[in-house]
Amino acid sequence: MFWNFNFGSFFSSFNSYVRNLIETIKARNDDGQPEQAASPNEINGSRGNDKLNGDEADNQMSGGAGHDRMYGRDGEDNMDGGSGNDRMYGGNGADTMAGGSGHDKMYGDAGDDKLDGGAGNDHLSGGDGKDTLIGGTGHDKLYGGDGADTLNGGSGNDKLYGGDDNDILQGGAGNDRLTGDAGNDTLEGGSGNDNLSGGRGDDMLDGGEGRDRMYGGAGDDTFIVDNVRDRVSERKGEGTDTVESSVDWSLQNNIENLTLTGNADIDGKGTSQDNVLTGNTGDNVLTGGRGNDTFVFNSGFGDDTVTDFAVADDKIDVSGIWQGTFGELMDAATESGGSTVISVDGGTITLNGVAKADLSIANFPGIPEKPAAVEVNGDDGDNTLVGGEGDDTLNGGAGDDRLDGGEGADQMNGGTGDDTYIVDDAGDSVTELAGEGDDTVQASVSATLDANVENLVLSGDADIDGAGNAGSNEITGNTGANVLTGNGGGDVIFGGAGDDTLTGGDQFDMLYGGADADTLNGGAGGDHLQGDSGNDILNGGAGNDWMLGGKGNDTLNGGANRDTLQGNAGDDILDGGADNDTMIGGAGNDTYVVDVAQDKVIESAEDGIDTVQSSLDWTLGDNVENLELTGAGDLTGIGNGENNTISGNDGANKLDGGTGNDTLTGG
Repeated sequence: MFWNFNFGSFFSSFNSYVRNLIETIKARNDDGQPEQAASPNEINGSRGNDKLNGDEADNQMSGGAGHDRMYGRDGEDNMDGGSGNDRMYGGNGADTMAGGSGHDKMYGDAGDDKLDGGAGNDHLSGGDGKDTLIGGTGHDKLYGGDGADTLNGGSGNDKLYGGDDNDILQGGAGNDRLTGDAGNDTLEGGSGNDNLSGGRGDDMLDGGEGRDRMYGGAGDDTFIVDNVRDRVSERKGEGTDTVESSVDWSLQNNIENLTLTGNADIDGKGTSQDNVLTGNTGDNVLTGGRGNDTFVFNSGFGDDTVTDFAVADDKIDVSGIWQGTFGELMDAATESGGSTVISVDGGTITLNGVAKADLSIANFPGIPEKPAAVEVNGDDGDNTLVGGEGDDTLNGGAGDDRLDGGEGADQMNGGTGDDTYIVDDAGDSVTELAGEGDDTVQASVSATLDANVENLVLSGDADIDGAGNAGSNEITGNTGANVLTGNGGGDVIFGGAGDDTLTGGDQFDMLYGGADADTLNGGAGGDHLQGDSGNDILNGGAGNDWMLGGKGNDTLNGGANRDTLQGNAGDDILDGGADNDTMIGGAGNDTYVVDVAQDKVIESAEDGIDTVQSSLDWTLGDNVENLELTGAGDLTGIGNGENNTISGNDGANKLDGGTGNDTLTGG
């Protein structure tokens, strides 16, 4: 039997075997172990396909050329694969691996390892520990494993997988695919059209340059967008997510928040969900869409417009740049063309189609309706206590104190002594106990004295009102038109300038109208009513009243009981009312209304042309020129020595002019 033996092939194979054997012998010593260099822990391979084994020490291993296998085992090993498609296994310890050129596979295993694939399409796996993986050039696959790892794909179309814990994934150049998996990961695509998937955890996804696709997954994720062709996606119920965009952007479904970045004039749009939209430092146009939306404005924002603000549902958040109250913010707002423009921190917020009056504190979270309250306490001396802008509490203690709550609805307690209270808010309250002194309220708003406070002085020139309490009060108006009421007690009321109305109450009151046209109402009790330079109306009411009209054309009505009416200068009307009244016209052409036979009309010579209007028989007294009978009774009217004009009523009258050149008209 004969064999067909190919000697050429045999010798070729034999030569190859011999060459590999020689290389292996070169890499090993007489004991068959790897060749040792100057350092006892340095292991060097050859140009062939070597297998290098480390030990528990810190080994320095170099594979050289060829497709090598390297096992670091225990210790902190430094491994260099060199050229060729190498496989490197770090083992325990914090190992450092450099793949070099070729398509390498590197496994860090336990420890905080650093793996650098170098050139070629490499496969890097960090294993346990806080590892750093660098793909280098080529299309690499990087697996972080357990621990907080950092993965950098380098150039090429790489695939990066973070694994558990909080990882950092950087795609680098190329069209990369990054997967964060569990943990709060940071994914940075770099240049190229990348695909990023956050996985579980609160992740940050930044596609970088190119048209990127980003999917956040479960957790509260943040997406960095810089290209209008980027795509961002989330599923329902996967957390509260935010897009930070430096370009015009409309939120996709299931993404709640949009923050514009940079300083470009860009626009942002929400969805039908409840969105939070934050502008940048440029001029933005923001549209919330359906849902209860919040628009946030930070320091340095521009002139922004909200296109669809709904006062019933939406909110404006300027709490980071506005330190005042809601009322002060509205003072800085104007209306233009049916829209409200809010000026704050050098920028403007235009709410299209929103009336300023429709806005309320509910639309501005974080803005107080009133400032914070403070408490100020005095001592036994004469203190001046001043509150802030909130609803403050001031306690004077002993001494003659001055308490000024400032803005807000303040509570002021004077304590003993003659205290003065400054009231500038309708909600201010004053507390005094009986026998704690003679106290005064100075009010620039309408005010009613609290119990045990004696005096009220209105300040300023506003048309405000003042009222006393059940005690005997002194009340003084300001220069506006005031309504001043004494209530119970014997009160003294000064109207001052302005057309005032003064009402005394049910005891002996003294009312002084002051300048301008005032109305004084004495009420019950014997009152003292005095007008001044205006055309005043004085109503005595019940009681024996004394009334002085002053210089104007006054009307004096005595009311019930025995009153004394004095018109003084001016053309006055004096009506004593019921009972026996005394009426003194003074200078001017006065008119007297008489309805009781015992009424007295007193006029001085040359004090004007005066008239009595009588509903009963009447004989003119001295210095009164005219008599007019009123009503329908059969009355008798008799003149005096003046040149009288006497007019009858609808009854059967008897008219007697007396001496003088008289004019009698029967009626």
